Amino acid sequence: AGAVLLRVFLELAMIDCLKRLGKLDPLVLRLRDTRKLRHSMPTLGQLVPEIKAIAKPWLTGAEMNRINKALSSDKDAPFNIGDLNAFVHDSDLPSARDIQQFWLRTEPLFRLMLEQDLEGTVQ
Repeated sequence: AGAVLLRVFLELAMIDCLKRLGKLDPLVLRLRDTRKLRHSMPTLGQLVPEIKAIAKPWLTGAEMNRINKALSSDKDAPFNIGDLNAFVHDSDLPSARDIQQFWLRTEPLFRLMLEQDLEGTVQ
């Protein structure tokens, strides 16, 4: 349950951040125009590149490296977003350590999305 909530929290935080920055509607329109929008909102995979581009100038290289590993679907990377998506449909559940490691790698991104107005001041 914790992993499902973490995945949903990640997606909702991304949507909220993009909406506050005025970047969600253009993304939706672009995806709709290219027929890549299957539902009314972008998929998590479609949100990730947008958020990473926003975060890059605000976070350190080390933080972005950890975030890139967490938000990749690279099978060789430790527990990542691909695993977070797949386990919902699989019997191989993540361990508490898997979830904690994902959180530790993505916490700077969550802080950026939820605590800052991206003008440099904390909300």
